[in-house]
Amino acid sequence: HDTVIEELQNMLELKTIYNSYDIINATIVNRNVGHWYQTLTIDKGDSDHIEEGLAVVTDKGLVGKITKVSKYSSSVKLLTNTSELFQVAVLIDNEGENVFGILSEYKDNKFIIRGLSYNKEIKPGSTVTTSGLDNIFPPDLLIGKVESVQKDNYDLEQIVSVEANNNFDDIKYVAILKRVE
Repeated sequence: HDTVIEELQNMLELKTIYNSYDIINATIVNRNVGHWYQTLTIDKGDSDHIEEGLAVVTDKGLVGKITKVSKYSSSVKLLTNTSELFQVAVLIDNEGENVFGILSEYKDNKFIIRGLSYNKEIKPGSTVTTSGLDNIFPPDLLIGKVESVQKDNYDLEQIVSVEANNNFDDIKYVAILKRVE
């Protein structure tokens, strides 16, 4: 299990991963993870140049996005908020071949991608990132790995289960990604 020091060091390394962004580090000050309302409150806001819509990450990948900003704090809607899922467009790196899909739900620390046709066989272990096609999130933010692939009841589509890279119940520190002007 990561120690706090390791976790903070990992957060500092984000500067090299996301080098085309200004990175603003923040701490979680409140969680509201009721079934319908999955948000975090962080200790950075308007006074730190935080804006609505910015992507929020940890060293393990995408967490969510800024949805409300006040002077000294902001709300982060989690990617796991499936009551109103962002319809995040994702890219599956299927052994070097890109397969595009949409996150449609989250349960038991797994995301579900639906609507994938059968012309591509999706391999377990494939990396899933944001594609950037939804204008919600920038591309290449890590979400997780393909865990399993099933057929739907009508044999029309593949349903892909993705193990989330983040443990959404145990997030203490995040970073906000801001495009360098």
